[in-house]
Amino acid sequence: TTGEFIAEGVTASAPKILLAAGEGCNILYYHSGNGLLRYGAAKRSFEEVLANFTGQEDLNALAYYNRRLYTLHPATNQIYRFGAAGSGFATPQPWLRGPADLQSAVSLAVDGEVYVLFSDGQIRRYASGRQQDFTVKSIEPAWNDPTKVVVSADSDLLYVLDPGNRRVVGVHKRTGTIVSQYRSDQFDNLRDLVVDYAAKQAYVLNGNSLYRFEVK
Repeated sequence: TTGEFIAEGVTASAPKILLAAGEGCNILYYHSGNGLLRYGAAKRSFEEVLANFTGQEDLNALAYYNRRLYTLHPATNQIYRFGAAGSGFATPQPWLRGPADLQSAVSLAVDGEVYVLFSDGQIRRYASGRQQDFTVKSIEPAWNDPTKVVVSADSDLLYVLDPGNRRVVGVHKRTGTIVSQYRSDQFDNLRDLVVDYAAKQAYVLNGNSLYRFEVK
């Protein structure tokens, strides 16, 4: 695919960042030393929405859906859900019901159900805390250290960032069928992925440069 160059000099110094669509175009920003901050585009300022992240030390991914925050914890094989409380979040509660092996999990995304991506390209789908039947079909070339999964309640497709193969892959989230692959030699240091489903546009952060391209 041919990506449109958008910007350069993009930096990300914090360990974790979550882009949350809606509600004033807020950005939820997790920093290991400062808990959870919200950056409001309208006010152009940060505010602390969750100071006490006790027990969240092994957190390695965040997702936001329907005013709830979900956090992925591979070391303890758990997903926590934070309900809304005023302008912030309430005390987290374990969300998974039953045993789970998340040791190699790298990303999660939520659209009402929860999708967890693993380093070997496996994706597990959960509903109400329980794993559902779902298998991603085989793909060529094979997955090479995928790092992020993205979903939307308004689409049947999920997207996976696969830096090792310099590509973004579209997968049908019900059948597991590979629908599309977007690859470019320019994608030599893929770091992040955001999909604007309404506009059918994907944005990838490659090194310190931002690219945009059309998706189905």
